[in-house]
Amino acid sequence: MWIPHTIPRTTFNLFTPSNDVLFLPNEIRRGIKSEDFNWTRRVPTELKYMCLNTIANNFRKFPKDLFQRITPMNTVYLTETLDTGLPLSAVTRVPDGEYWKRRCDDNWPDFSKTQPNVSSYKITFISEFVSKTIENLTPGYVDRAELAELLTAASPYMTVLSCSQLCIPGSLLHELDMAERDELPGEPVHVDIGFVLRHLTGLREVKLVYGAKSLNGVDYTPDQYKFNIEDMDVLGRGLITMNYLTSLAIVKSDLDVVKFNRLSLYLVNCPGLERADFSYCKMDSSATKSVANYAKVANNLRSINLFCNDISPDGVEALAYVALWRRRNNMIALGLNLGMNNINDIGAHYLASAIASGMQPFSELRIRNCRITCVGGLSIVHSLEYDQGLQTFQIDNNLVGPEVAVELHKLFRNNTNIKYLSAHNCEFPLKLEKFLERVAFCNLREKRSTLTYLDLEDLITPDYEPIINSEELDKNNEEYEIKSE
Repeated sequence: MWIPHTIPRTTFNLFTPSNDVLFLPNEIRRGIKSEDFNWTRRVPTELKYMCLNTIANNFRKFPKDLFQRITPMNTVYLTETLDTGLPLSAVTRVPDGEYWKRRCDDNWPDFSKTQPNVSSYKITFISEFVSKTIENLTPGYVDRAELAELLTAASPYMTVLSCSQLCIPGSLLHELDMAERDELPGEPVHVDIGFVLRHLTGLREVKLVYGAKSLNGVDYTPDQYKFNIEDMDVLGRGLITMNYLTSLAIVKSDLDVVKFNRLSLYLVNCPGLERADFSYCKMDSSATKSVANYAKVANNLRSINLFCNDISPDGVEALAYVALWRRRNNMIALGLNLGMNNINDIGAHYLASAIASGMQPFSELRIRNCRITCVGGLSIVHSLEYDQGLQTFQIDNNLVGPEVAVELHKLFRNNTNIKYLSAHNCEFPLKLEKFLERVAFCNLREKRSTLTYLDLEDLITPDYEPIINSEELDKNNEEYEIKSE
């Protein structure tokens, strides 16, 4: 709400206590207090505020350089009174600050609680608003002219597009479309995301989910979660127009080897891509081999996320080979996330062989929940003795046993490159697990010189030892019996 930033001097003098009162013990540093907070409503509105109210009510009629023509104080008043329901294309000229904060709170009631630290309310609102608008678009019912107007206005302020769902046509519309093309009913095509990407020219990150947000929707049909290969052509044609794309994520979708092979034809024309995320999809070993082939030609690729797919050791072998091939050809080391895949000890052996080469093929290796046992764990830890490039090592929820913890303790005595270690639920002694994590943290902070490297015997002793022996216990029992009598 607008609170006057200035008040008339006569009003200030009327409410200011006298000097005698100001120096009383209970009145020191006391400010002006008003018992009537509605007093400003009885004061005639100043002419400048009447003009600003008129501008706010007819905002779309005024030129785009309006805020360059009015004073900072008038800008503050205008942004605090401007309607938050105006079309986005009409208010992108409004400077960052109060107006966009109000608009975030009006559109998403819990916004201030979920995102307390926001660097730019304007960019945050525009990115969220456009992303949610695209999420709710239904193919066949899209006004392209209206959508183009929205995207053009938002383009200068958007670097991230994150859609947690992409809709498909209604079942009746899909059947009519198939009948017109004289085709058998097949998987429906989602909204034309390529049209969106061609308008948002400044995007750096794109994250998409081909499917609905919830499986419990009232209008649930299996088609909502199907994924057509034509979607890859639509997406690919949009991706190749993006000059600043560095991150692509297709998650929680029915992405398999056939669809990825089609997409990869376009990805090779995205030279700036650094991060690829295909987690929670249907990427099997065949698809993983296709990812490996793509990584061979992606010069700037730094990270591949294949978390929670259906990858077996064959796929891991291909990734390990390509990671090694990249380093031998002076390409960037890969950050690899293979968590929640059935790579087992055979896959761990393939990874260890690449690491032991000394070519530093991986910058990150995340293999949590991969059914790795002591054999595979020892293979990887021993290979790390020949590697100085791995910075992140995550092996949670693999029953590798305390023997691997002991070998890690030996490794970390001289290893200063691993800056993050996570080994929960690996049957490590608790004190040893915590100590190894602390060593990695000291590597990150470059404070190894201040760390006292504890001996193994000090880390595998029980946390709690008996305080008294059996003789003392018997003595205490006798004293207790005497007191009881």
